[in-house]
Amino acid sequence: MPRPASADPGGRRRRGAARAALLIPLALLVGVLALKALDPGPLASLRLAVFDGYQRLRPRPYTAAPVRIVAIDDASLAAEGQWPWPRDRLAVLVETLAQAGAATVVFDMVFAEPDRTSPALMADEIAQALPETLHPALAAAVLPDHDRRFAEAIGAVPVVLGFALGRGPSAATLPERWSFAFAGSDPTPRLHGFAGAVTALGALQASASGEGAMNAVPDSDGVVRRLPLLFRLGDRIVPALAAEALRVAQGAGTYVVKSAGASGVESLGADSGVAAVKIGAAEVDTDPASAVWLWSTGPRRERFLSAAAVLAGDFDPTLVAGHIVLIGATAAGLADLRASPLDPAGPGVELHAQLIEQVIAGIALNRPDWAAGANSPSSPSSACD
Repeated sequence: MPRPASADPGGRRRRGAARAALLIPLALLVGVLALKALDPGPLASLRLAVFDGYQRLRPRPYTAAPVRIVAIDDASLAAEGQWPWPRDRLAVLVETLAQAGAATVVFDMVFAEPDRTSPALMADEIAQALPETLHPALAAAVLPDHDRRFAEAIGAVPVVLGFALGRGPSAATLPERWSFAFAGSDPTPRLHGFAGAVTALGALQASASGEGAMNAVPDSDGVVRRLPLLFRLGDRIVPALAAEALRVAQGAGTYVVKSAGASGVESLGADSGVAAVKIGAAEVDTDPASAVWLWSTGPRRERFLSAAAVLAGDFDPTLVAGHIVLIGATAAGLADLRASPLDPAGPGVELHAQLIEQVIAGIALNRPDWAAGANSPSSPSSACD
């Protein structure tokens, strides 16, 4: 005759052990999911530190790419004078690069106000230094306008101008130079959003082939590890500087944004954000905010060419022929310095250049689906295509 269950303490222990064997993995799974959902600061910081460690262990090997930086460096200031330079001088810089065969010229700077050194604007001050008898002649003179001269130069070659996004509202306008095609759900809510922008003068905008946002979005520790390709300005999507450089260089007109629900893209929710951005022939995998993880080479002198050498005609034209040429400040006191895993204070223009290099080379740092749940960043050694 079978014994009552109450008389079988061994059976109770076995059943309890079986339940515990089921509950412990379930509790661990719930704990992991809770950590992922909450993403506490120490865990996020540890993940970023591991990513930086991978970068230091294996930086991206630098190979020549059709990307060059013309630097407003200390040598340039010594040769040409203090910054900002008269824009007729910048016109000469653009024309020299065009004659050397540059594919696209990209300014990592904003020309938001008229050139104060332009004689047309300085006429009143000039008049005060002249006898009154010469005032009518001065008023009748056709004085050079540096901004008009600059606009003519940038209208003769593909040029991308920079603009700066800001939190405060502004009346700045951006011409519709590009269009967007969307595959999948609306990614707009997941993009980094801004209320206003500081843009170039209207006359310069009218001559340029493109405009892109120069902003970087550092992580919580102030280090830039990824750069967005797209931003949200109010309720409108606008491209980043590097994305616009790639679009203009290829003669493309439309950005194709793939998000959840697109063909080949797993749907993880209606607002799961961007999965990839197609710019001309390049399709770039991104995070949900359209950002690309940078596999840094660290600072490389080979990327740079001094603006002084270009203006003096003392450079090898093959260094810029067929290249995307970014113009940015690197001189002490002028540079837009950014911290990155391999450079605690490097010029921001070099980060834009590295992103363009990475897209041209087809290099992407991807995280496998299981990595997010494990809170483990993928390493360059295992993530490069």
